[in-house]
Amino acid sequence: MKKPDHQASQREKRNSSITKLTDPFAQTKGITNIPKPLFPGLIPTLNKRGFMEEDLNDISRRFVEESNGLDGLSLDMGCAYGVATLAALQNGLHVLASDMDQAHLDILIKETPKEDLPRLKTKKGTLPEINFKDEMFTTIHCSRTLHFLMPDDLKTTLTKMYRWLRPKGRYILLPILVFQVHGKNFYQNLKKEKQRVSYSLDL
Repeated sequence: MKKPDHQASQREKRNSSITKLTDPFAQTKGITNIPKPLFPGLIPTLNKRGFMEEDLNDISRRFVEESNGLDGLSLDMGCAYGVATLAALQNGLHVLASDMDQAHLDILIKETPKEDLPRLKTKKGTLPEINFKDEMFTTIHCSRTLHFLMPDDLKTTLTKMYRWLRPKGRYILLPILVFQVHGKNFYQNLKKEKQRVSYSLDL
């Protein structure tokens, strides 16, 4: 007998309550420019679910630097307006940029220099539902996104990312607020899981 998926039930209830208040994507349609920063250095996403930093943080800079010179495709997951993607493209990398909001991806395509467009791919999707082929990427960058996930969804996401990476590929992740959102026990269990499976994840 299949066990009930309590995480899925909680996620459905949360998303349902959000939808009743407002369709998070309804107000993004037709917007073609990056908004002004709401706080210094932080640009709000169109769906009002977070922020993108105007400049590369240390983790995103590592993504660009450590992907440089590798032969293959890099994934920028939860890219928003693509500050990390644009920097990677500028350094000659091939990047697949993914975000839950198509309007963000449309703005990214618009902001990408013409000479870099042939090395850019985009795909709309959300974690943990989105899928890619196994061993598709040399590096995976995911900044300020993982803290939105429920514990089981986070574990599913990390497992999927592990499969998406080529041998000796690297995660480059910034999982902010995991401790605050999911608590000490989950944080400790995630560290144990990292040691068991050998994820390339800095915690």
